[in-house]
Formats: sequence, C-alpha cells, structure tokens
Amino acid sequence: MGANDHDSEIIATLMLITCRTLGCPEDGVTSTARMYPNASAPIWAASCAGCNQMISDIVPAA
Repeated sequence: MGANDHDSEIIATLMLITCRTLGCPEDGVTSTARMYPNASAPIWAASCAGCNQMISDIVPAA
C-alpha cells in the first residue's frame, strides 16, 4: 500500500460473536469484537476463549 493509497485501507467492523458449543462455559454468551475481514473464506473468523472452538455465529453489530 502506497502513501496515497487510502481507498484500499481495510476498516474494522464491530461484530457480535456468540459461541454455540455445548458444554462450553461461554455457550450462548455474546461478545462484541472489532474485526477485520479475511482476504479469503471464511471472511469472518473467531475462536472462543472458553473452548478454543471456531465460532460460527458472527453477525454485524447494529
């Protein structure tokens, strides 16, 4: 990215992430996170701090 290449700057998005892993202490707990999209799939990815499983319930915060 060049010094004047402001159009290609990636902006963080505020997302709501909820673990849905049965037995996890964080199961059903929604957290807010500032996330940057990945260049390839999955676009949004996060792992749970309680169980280390990938979180599939990731939606934009309203």
